[in-house]
Amino acid sequence: MWQRIQTVYLALAVLMLLLCCFNPLAEFEPAGMGLPSTMYIIAVIKGDGAIGSYLPVMLFAVAVVTEIVTLVALLGYSDRRRQMSLCSLAMGLNLLWTAAYVVLVFALKGDNGLCPRFASCLPLIACVFTWLARRGIKKDDDLVRSADRIR
Repeated sequence: MWQRIQTVYLALAVLMLLLCCFNPLAEFEPAGMGLPSTMYIIAVIKGDGAIGSYLPVMLFAVAVVTEIVTLVALLGYSDRRRQMSLCSLAMGLNLLWTAAYVVLVFALKGDNGLCPRFASCLPLIACVFTWLARRGIKKDDDLVRSADRIR
């Protein structure tokens, strides 16, 4: 299983999504005096430690579903067709997460300054790894089909 490069790509995609869940996504700098608020994948935490909003929970839900789909694709290496379709679904979910993140940041921004963090880019990196894995799976499937025609 691990000798195939697409397995490594899918494992890296799962790792990127896990890292996204445990790191801050953005920081909002207040316009006047005050402490900055930090947006995590579960909630927005104000500078004094109070919870500001639970709106980012939808990002968490999409990230968990994407992680599960990618993990099923990683472990389902015996069925290449299903693995390719799961990779396509995971790429779509990663792009959905990114679109929801952008909408949510602009909804929460208000008159505060925005400072995005590196964790907000991790689903896009996971999407690239998933695309590379899908491409490798497609090459394997084409190779097996051409070998079946020769027989």
